[in-house]
Amino acid sequence: MVGGSARSRAPRECARDPEAWPDAVVDDVAAAVVQAIARRLAAALTERGWSRRTAAGHLGINRQTIGDVLDGRS
Repeated sequence: MVGGSARSRAPRECARDPEAWPDAVVDDVAAAVVQAIARRLAAALTERGWSRRTAAGHLGINRQTIGDVLDGRS
């Protein structure tokens, strides 16, 4: 349901060691998907030499969205 409360914890909070995000062990399947996206996004930014702000400009999305994914908040 859109706007529902099915996920009450951020993906990083599903990690055994949230401080080790995105390299922590994650048992939750949905959180593991977000973790894989975060890892790939971080790698792509590094490959291109882009900051979060630069990526946001190139991709046409909010910088905070990039940060939330990279940091496991959403």
